[in-house]
Amino acid sequence: MVTLATKLVGNFASGAGTLAVAAISGVVDVDAVTISMARLGGVSAEIATEAILIVVGVNTIAKAGMASWTGGARIGAYVGLTSLFALAAGATAFFVL
Repeated sequence: MVTLATKLVGNFASGAGTLAVAAISGVVDVDAVTISMARLGGVSAEIATEAILIVVGVNTIAKAGMASWTGGARIGAYVGLTSLFALAAGATAFFVL
């Protein structure tokens, strides 16, 4: 479904559409976007990389929110802080390397 959405939106909105699909899909799943980016030949490497980074970031934030909602504020703070460090490390690696 994500591959179809990415292909359809990509035909009309190019890279921005692909990134929007990645952001929306990231709330639920990371794997579908990652596989879609690997299989789609019409997407540039930069757009595919940005889409994967967006989907990972959105998914990580969504999981931290779920942890807070189900486990309470204390668990949410632990997961949120750990997620923040993980996202910062990933962003640093992406922009520095």
